[in-house]
Formats: sequence, structure tokens, C-alpha cells
Amino acid sequence: MGGTQVCFSESANFYDRADVVISSTSAPHKIIEKEDVQNKTGKDKTVFVDLANPRDISSEIEEIDGIKLYDLDDLNELMDSNEEEREKEIEKAEGIVVEEAKRLVKEIEKLEVEETLKQIYKKVESIRKKEVNKAMSCIEKEKNVVDGVEKKVIDRATKSIVKKILHDPVSNMNRAWEKGEEHVVESAEYLFDLN
Repeated sequence: MGGTQVCFSESANFYDRADVVISSTSAPHKIIEKEDVQNKTGKDKTVFVDLANPRDISSEIEEIDGIKLYDLDDLNELMDSNEEEREKEIEKAEGIVVEEAKRLVKEIEKLEVEETLKQIYKKVESIRKKEVNKAMSCIEKEKNVVDGVEKKVIDRATKSIVKKILHDPVSNMNRAWEKGEEHVVESAEYLFDLN
């Protein structure tokens, strides 16, 4: 940052040029008074930082245009306000984490519902295939031969039946999940003997 340490006896010559002046001595009295910086002519602002206890710099220097003084009390206030800001940010972060956790739980629950629906479809599809095979066997016995077109027609028709039968239960289960009615999903698992 280009800071320069100067002897106290020469310090008054630098006040006009300095951006920041830091003082921290063990002097029992003020060592920088208003009259010491009275001749400041620079247009730029100069910040004085008084780290001494008791204070090195008179508070009257702030009456001069372009000078700002910070002492230990000011710095403590700044630290306290920064801590308050950090606490507010922590609260915000905690809120975000809670919301994300809720969303994640919802997603997990949704996956569980989707898994239940998949199992229901799988079970019903298995029943459908068995019934199609039985139907094919019966047709083959009657006609001796079943061509590809008949198989496709029967397959398509039974798939359509499965979709139509399951449409309302699946829609209702999704709505129940959205309302948080988990017992409906558990009932479906029980009714379809999925466990």
C-alpha cells in the first residue's frame, strides 16, 4: 500500500500529503491537535486513525474540511456492526439451507411415490402379459395359427386397458402426495401387494 513511517517531529509536514495517518503512542496527552493540521490545503480526504489509549488525536480535527477521524471506539462499533451483518447473513444462509432441505425431502418423497407407481405398472403389466399369452394359446387352439397382426391388436388393446384402469388411481395418488397424504401411497402399496 506504500505506507511510510515518519518521526513524530517531522509528522506535521506529511499531514497535507497523506491519505491515512495512524497514531499509536503511549503519550499521556494529545499529540495531534487541530492547529497541527489547520493548514491542510490538499483537496483529497485524509483519514486519521487513533489507536492509542489514552487518545493521541484531538477530536476537533474533524472540524476541518477533508479530515475524518477514527478512534478505538469507532473501530469497535464498526466491528460490532460487521458482526451484526454477519449474523444476519448467517440467518439468511440458515433459511436457505432449511428451504433446500424441505425441497430435497419433497423430491425424495416424490421418488418414493414414482417408485410405487412403477411397481404398480410393472405388476399390472405382468398380469396383462400372462393374460395375453393365455388368450393367444386359446386362439391358437381354435385356429391353429395366430398371425402377427392379431398379436399386435391384442397386445395394443390390453395395454390400453391397463392404462385406462390405472389412470385414475395414479392421478389420485399424485394429488395425495402433493397434499402430503402419505398414507394414500402406503395404502396403494398394500392394495397392490408391493411390499
